[in-house]
Amino acid sequence: MSNKLLKFKLISLWSLLVFIPLFSRTLIQIDETRYVSVAWEMWIHSNWLVPYLNGEVYHHKPPLLFWLINLTWAIFGVNDWSPRLISGCFSLASLWLLVYLARQLWPQDSEIAESAPFILLACLLWSLFSTVAMFDIMLAFFTLLGMVAIVKNSWLLLGIAIGLGVLTKGPVILLHLLPVAILASSWNRWYLGVILGAAIALAWAIPAAIYGGDEFREAIFWGQTANRIVNSFAHQHPIWWYLPLLPIILFPWLFWKPVWQALLQIPQHISDYGVRFCLIWFLVVFVAFSLISGKQPHYLLPIIPAFALLIAYLVKQKDKIIIISTVSILISIILPLSFIKATEPSYDVRNISSKIHELQMNGETIAHLGKYHGQYQFLGRLQQPLEVVTEYNMCSWLIKNPQGKLVIYLGKEHLSLKQYTDYMQKYRSKKVAIIDASFLYSGCLVPIVF
Repeated sequence: MSNKLLKFKLISLWSLLVFIPLFSRTLIQIDETRYVSVAWEMWIHSNWLVPYLNGEVYHHKPPLLFWLINLTWAIFGVNDWSPRLISGCFSLASLWLLVYLARQLWPQDSEIAESAPFILLACLLWSLFSTVAMFDIMLAFFTLLGMVAIVKNSWLLLGIAIGLGVLTKGPVILLHLLPVAILASSWNRWYLGVILGAAIALAWAIPAAIYGGDEFREAIFWGQTANRIVNSFAHQHPIWWYLPLLPIILFPWLFWKPVWQALLQIPQHISDYGVRFCLIWFLVVFVAFSLISGKQPHYLLPIIPAFALLIAYLVKQKDKIIIISTVSILISIILPLSFIKATEPSYDVRNISSKIHELQMNGETIAHLGKYHGQYQFLGRLQQPLEVVTEYNMCSWLIKNPQGKLVIYLGKEHLSLKQYTDYMQKYRSKKVAIIDASFLYSGCLVPIVF
């Protein structure tokens, strides 16, 4: 198979993977809607320095994704598809970097560079996150860029990768790059790349910290770095949690017998520099992430390219790899879309978002009962924050706003309130409704909500 035909097939598979979901679904709450809502508040307030969500500073993630979303809106106009195209573009660029890295590690064997991108693109976790508005495919790209810099001994390129990686998802990029720079290379000038990367990140972080205030400053310099590594309350899992997920994360490859046969032969290839490079990249980071308290499957995305390179080196069956990749990518398109279509009424919040927008534009007072993740801000194109009310201050809010409205979430036991709602729809496993505050304030209905 010629190189041109291979490139055409790879780009065709990537196009199917990215563009079919792009126009087949809306933003999924809570993560996608939250991140695009942060970008939306940047857009409407023209504030590019400090991210905001629902009118409050948002310190959980750096700004690069939000900047890029705004760039796509400047080019294509405000829409809900271009934010998801960003991950797709970084996924495609990562395939190119993977080919380049394979050629640097094994210049004598072109088949590795030809097989590796198909292996990476077919990995289930990679294919799924190539179509979502999140940070991890971007982080994987900058990790790959850093690996290229390490192989080429380029501190300038390493600094760019670290700096933009930090602006993507914080200092976690160092955890991906430094073990390889230190253990898999005799190059001793990697520290210059760290210094340059820190300078790039601080060029945003210092003015943002000054402008964002004490809480924002403490969060970006401590709370979202060392403190998160030591004590993550959001996604705590046991140390072994990633191991049973690997067959799913790396699907379909761990279900193919030649892969297991090849992995058992790794000790015979340990003298190869490329093999050692990829093993350090994958294993050290995998162990480190297993030790960190907070765990999510997509945290492992930046080490999947190392797996793809190893398998491409060990399994010299390019034609079968391409066939398996094609089938796997089609599965990763059909099954998620089928699931999303079946559950669409439960995650699609465009209608209620539009209803909230309408109420705000009509001058109605409307608040959200309970923790709010910004899921209605962008989809409703809300121009002002949605006030958040808790069970502790709800009564005082009702007294001040007896004619107001509340966005509330109802389980089966609360569906008796349906007759008092202005609007109701499915929301995940519950119902979300807009209810007149006057009914809640009438006295007998307040206990029903709680």
